[in-house]
Amino acid sequence: MPKQKHKGLTIAAIGSIPLILVLGNSMLIPILPKMKTELNITQFQTSLIISVFSIAAAVSIPILGYLSDRFSRKAVIIPALILYGSGGLLAGAAAAWFSSAYTWILAGRVMQGMGAAGTAPIAMALAGDLFKGAEQSKVLGLVEASNGFGKVISPIIGALLALLFWYAAFFAFPIFCFLSVLLTIIFIKEKKAEKEPPPVKKYVKGLVSVFKTEGRWLFAAYLTGASCLFTLFGILFYISDILEKDHHIDGLLKGAILAIPLL
Repeated sequence: MPKQKHKGLTIAAIGSIPLILVLGNSMLIPILPKMKTELNITQFQTSLIISVFSIAAAVSIPILGYLSDRFSRKAVIIPALILYGSGGLLAGAAAAWFSSAYTWILAGRVMQGMGAAGTAPIAMALAGDLFKGAEQSKVLGLVEASNGFGKVISPIIGALLALLFWYAAFFAFPIFCFLSVLLTIIFIKEKKAEKEPPPVKKYVKGLVSVFKTEGRWLFAAYLTGASCLFTLFGILFYISDILEKDHHIDGLLKGAILAIPLL
């Protein structure tokens, strides 16, 4: 357990990790209509910029979860944040200078999704490792609050950044990731694992076993989560488009309006 004087900084460092995750999609919502126009792409292609991030994250989470058990939480979180930031840098550079920008932006978003898999889920496991009892519940609550706070402020940040140039949000990702990496390196001190992690075969077998015994309610939970996110981001994309095209609302006001459904 962290020393009392460093506890607040440790919690802040852990809380910064899921904050990075939620910036990934919500910060781009205000700029999607502009992106569609600038890149001359269809509505479906525009929606893929959000979807590929989520799909890459979903596929990568079990893999990075296992790696964090085998090595350490920080050994996964730090490279994941670097990959996340690099994906943003690639997408931003593509939008600014590449001729076939859309393909490269999608590649950057896949990188970000893979990196996102090593943020919030691993941060929660890390909080569980470092804190015990009632304190663990409080810290996990704060981590989730950081997640929620990030969801609300991210469209406002995205809208403000778009006032500079439409792809500015992509270049903001590496900056946020760099700050989170610094906080993680300096303020999070991990304990040594008390027992050896299971081999890959046993880990996969355990996953299969869980789905065999608990598959019915897990499927319901996954379907519910997917439906909620699908509906939420669909509505946000629609509102973003309508605000800009029909009502000519942009900038901070647009970001604040988009933050309402997220709140």
